[in-house]
Amino acid sequence: MKIFNRYIIRSVLTPTLFVLFLLVSLRALFAFIDVLDDVGKGEFTAMTGLTIVALSLPLWIVELLPMATLIGTVLGLGVLSSNSELTAMRAASVSPMRIGMATLRSALVLVFAGALISEFIVPRTSSMAEDVRLNAIAPDQLLHMRGTGVWMRSTQDYVFFRRVLPDDTAEQIYIMNFSTPLQLSRVTFAESARYEGDGQWLLSHGSQSDYDGEQVRTEKFELKTWNSDLAPDHLQLLQTKPEELSGAGLFSYRNYLLANGLDAGKYDLEFWRKVFQPLNLIAMVLAGIASVFGPLRTVTVSARILAGVAVGLAFHYSSQIFGPVSLVYDLPPIFGALMPPLIFMIGAVFLLRRAR
Repeated sequence: MKIFNRYIIRSVLTPTLFVLFLLVSLRALFAFIDVLDDVGKGEFTAMTGLTIVALSLPLWIVELLPMATLIGTVLGLGVLSSNSELTAMRAASVSPMRIGMATLRSALVLVFAGALISEFIVPRTSSMAEDVRLNAIAPDQLLHMRGTGVWMRSTQDYVFFRRVLPDDTAEQIYIMNFSTPLQLSRVTFAESARYEGDGQWLLSHGSQSDYDGEQVRTEKFELKTWNSDLAPDHLQLLQTKPEELSGAGLFSYRNYLLANGLDAGKYDLEFWRKVFQPLNLIAMVLAGIASVFGPLRTVTVSARILAGVAVGLAFHYSSQIFGPVSLVYDLPPIFGALMPPLIFMIGAVFLLRRAR
C-alpha cells in the first residue's frame, strides 16, 4: 500500500505544481505589465519592476494554491481514469475511499508548504517589494510609511505620526491626551522620537501644553520619555495589507486594536482565513475527487479541467464575497472565513455519497 499511496500522491502533486507554475506565471506577466506604468518615475526602471514581481511571487503562490490544487487533482485523477488505472485499482479491491484518502495525503504536503510560505516568507518579501517600489519612486525620502501620516490610539492618547523611518524612529509626532472623551487635557509635540523598547519612546526637541480650564501652560523640552503600548511594528502593520501579514502579526495587531476599542474586523477576518487555509486545500481536493468519481466520471479530461476551473473560480469569488459581507452585517469574521470551504466540502461529500 505504500507504493500505491506514493503513486497516487505523485500523480496528483505533479500536475498540481505544473498548474500552479502556469497560474503564477500568468499572474506575474499581468503584474509586470501593470508596474511598467511606473517606469520613469524617480529611479524606477523595468528591472525595478522585475524585482517587485519576483518578490511578489510567494504571495501569489499562496493565493493561487487552492485553485491549482483543484485543477491538479482533477487532472491527475482524470489521467488515471482515462488510462483505466482507476478501473484496475477498483478491480484489485481498492475502494474509492482508499483512493480518496491517498489523494488527501497529497493535500497535507501542500498545506504544510503553503503554511510555511504564508507565515515566514510572504510578510518579508511583500515588505521588501514595497520598499523597493518606494525607494525607486522617491529615492530621497527614506520613508517606511505610505501617505502623509497616520493617526493611532494608545489608551487615552490619540497620536499622529508624520513619518516613521526604518530604524525605529519617527518624525513630527503629536500626542493628544483626553481626560474625558470630550475634554482635551494635554498636547505634546516632538520633532523626532526613538523607540527604546519595553513600551518607551524617547521624544526629542518638542513642547508640552497642559490645558486647565481656560489656562494653557506650555513647556519646551529637549528630551522626554513617553510610555505607550504603541510600537513601530504596529505602525508598519497598519501600512501593510492584511493578507501580507503573518498569522502571528495579525493576531498581535488584532489584539492591540481590540484592547484600544478600535475596529479589528478586516484583520480578524484575515487571521481566521489563515487559520482555515488548510480547509481550503482539503475542500479543493475533495471537489476534485468528487469530479472524478461523481457526476463527471464519464466525460473527457478536458471537460473535467474546464469544470475544475469553473469550480475554482467559484470558490475564489465566494471567499472574496463572504468575508466583506460578514463585516458589513456585523457577523463574526470567523463566519466569513469558514463558510466557503465548509460549503464546498459539504457539496463534495454529497456528490461522493451519491456516486456510491
